[in-house]
Amino acid sequence: MENKFRPEGMEWPKYPENLPKSPEAIDYMTDEMRNSYTQAMNDWADGGYDSDLFPNVAEYLSPEAIAEYNEAVDEWNALVEEYNNKVAEFFTVFEEFTAKLPSFQYNSSSITPDGKKVASTLTVLENPDDIWSAQLTFPARIDIATGEYEVLGNVKNLSVWSVLADGRITASTPVMDGNLQGYIETEDGELISIYDYINNLRPDYGEWMRKNMTHTVEVDYEPETYAPIYDELLISGATVASRDAGKIVTWAINNWDYNSPVQYYAYYFDMNAANSVDNIAADGLKAEVVGYEVYDLYGRRVLQATDKNSVKNAALAKGVHMVKTILSNGESTVEKIAF
Repeated sequence: MENKFRPEGMEWPKYPENLPKSPEAIDYMTDEMRNSYTQAMNDWADGGYDSDLFPNVAEYLSPEAIAEYNEAVDEWNALVEEYNNKVAEFFTVFEEFTAKLPSFQYNSSSITPDGKKVASTLTVLENPDDIWSAQLTFPARIDIATGEYEVLGNVKNLSVWSVLADGRITASTPVMDGNLQGYIETEDGELISIYDYINNLRPDYGEWMRKNMTHTVEVDYEPETYAPIYDELLISGATVASRDAGKIVTWAINNWDYNSPVQYYAYYFDMNAANSVDNIAADGLKAEVVGYEVYDLYGRRVLQATDKNSVKNAALAKGVHMVKTILSNGESTVEKIAF
């Protein structure tokens, strides 16, 4: 598919070949010179590495060898300058190329059973002219035959999770968001929340979701006092559907409860069953908290702790910090906390 996504008339630039090895003075010594220099280096090491007594390599070279070595260094420096110019030219073209090239997340892709369409997540910069700009993600569908792709819906920062047999997709907000929401594409091409989709088809399931998947979540903070602002939100979780959307599974992390151990939840909905919805506290995915790290908004780590009370009672600068919870299985979660 690579050629199909290239901007018209553009080819990948070729990275400059590696520079030859830089000249070494020892390569211009006779055997006698090399032996004397090696002995001097050994004596210097045996004497305790006194910097004032470090052997001067020029003293072990003949005038002719020094001239030959200096000439080789001059030639190599010219090659370095030429090489650096080529590298600069490469990155100029490369950045222009990649700015126009759509970027899809390889770990967020799914293909239809007939192999004709791929659903993936398109990643773009909010401001393409600023490499530090916020990164946005959008579900996209790619036609294998033509290489054409379409961006789905108008909801920012969604990632693809699965694709149905007819090419429709399921997606979700970023996994580490406290308000993890799943979406599914309708036959009209609209992305709607998985709750609305399930509730429209199965009001009994919708009622169950409202009762069991609604949590109090920190959604923002007061700009002057940094006091957290909470809201009651239905957290549906990341959504995966079977090819006919007859079975739907969502999963979430209990980021809504900072005072409880980290827990993963999976929810299974059989849309064709008389009543088959289950809430599974996935035992195989349980992990204990082994530590915490607190970072300020500049990315500096300002605290390490092994228990939650140490984090809560820490004498940190007033403001918003990011708290990283480290799990025994090597994974971690990050959330925003106001101190």
